[in-house]
Amino acid sequence: SDGLPREHFARVVREDPDREGLLFAGMERGLYVSFDNGDEWQALQLNLPVVPVTDLMVRRGDLVLATQGRGFWVIDDISPLRQFAAEQQSAAHLYDPRAAYRLTPTRGGNSGGESWAPSAPNGAIIYYSLPEAPDLDDASVKLEILDSSGNVIRTLETDADTGAEGGGSGVDYALPAERGTNRIVWDLRQKPTPEIDYPFLFGAARGAKSFSGHTVGPGTYGLRMTAGDNVLESNVEVRWDPINDYDDAATRDQQAMLSDLYGMLESLYQRLNALLAIMEQVELRKSLAEKAGDTAQAESATSMLEALSDWQLSVSTPQRTNNQDVLNFPARLDAFLANLYGQVDAAVLGVTQGQRDRFDDLEPQWREAVAAWDQLIEGDVADYIRQAGPAVVVPEWE
Repeated sequence: SDGLPREHFARVVREDPDREGLLFAGMERGLYVSFDNGDEWQALQLNLPVVPVTDLMVRRGDLVLATQGRGFWVIDDISPLRQFAAEQQSAAHLYDPRAAYRLTPTRGGNSGGESWAPSAPNGAIIYYSLPEAPDLDDASVKLEILDSSGNVIRTLETDADTGAEGGGSGVDYALPAERGTNRIVWDLRQKPTPEIDYPFLFGAARGAKSFSGHTVGPGTYGLRMTAGDNVLESNVEVRWDPINDYDDAATRDQQAMLSDLYGMLESLYQRLNALLAIMEQVELRKSLAEKAGDTAQAESATSMLEALSDWQLSVSTPQRTNNQDVLNFPARLDAFLANLYGQVDAAVLGVTQGQRDRFDDLEPQWREAVAAWDQLIEGDVADYIRQAGPAVVVPEWE
């Protein structure tokens, strides 16, 4: 009974079915845990109210409590408790996560409120511990997620502006880096598309400058965490949920189309970013030429800007500021690709024939746009640089 309060009694004691000696005690005024078969106990109160724990059980890797007067209380994942050892407190440690389930998309559902509890997080729950909170202005904590070939498909990092608590969602998610145990939820998505500095990006989250990456298929994914001089590795298995019967060939086909669509969007945004950088330089040269009274240089810059703008407007709509602007500025190739990308990503049991047909419509348009870009760079832009001098730098886009 070392560590248990003498003034209130135990109502229930259970042993974890996976780790021998891991005990949980439901007391008259809270929850306690022992890692050594009951030799020593410590409180596991967390956000549990001070309340009698009348019964408890470990169910599918969760710890479920019945309380007297406060309903049920659940720890969604006790993997860190099953793996905990005292020496882990002196250095950074990455816990092995349990399997993550890729859930079937549904409409609606409850996200929690005053009268019901929120659902468990949707994604891979990953725990790690840090002996001290790092100075985020000087150092960062980074988690890389790798596919079966060892390629990094997503990188999550701390952010000095967000702080040690981390948080956010989607493309703006930042890792927490607090002293002790930290928990994150990988949303099972690959890296986001490149950012593009437009006032409004059709199909993206409000205010976002890029799209989230697509959801990965079932399989085993590597985890590589860098915290200071420590490089920690583990794996996480992603499984389909058991509610549907999924065809492996259909899943591979869906992932292949998503990869192709991501590649098209990525290449388009890389070129658009390069274009914006070129336009900024040409506009500056035009302004300088006008101030110097160099009419020829100013006219040459104006022609160059018009050619760049023509290609930009042929594949995107930088004039949009909201969803309703489609009435004034019709959708272009980037919006069509983004829409199909989202639809294929949300498909439950594979790609539909309509989605295949739309892909066959858009791929030639994308190839034509890329060819027009190459012609623009090798023709008009190259001619302008030769005429105006080497001051214009063309960024790389691949």
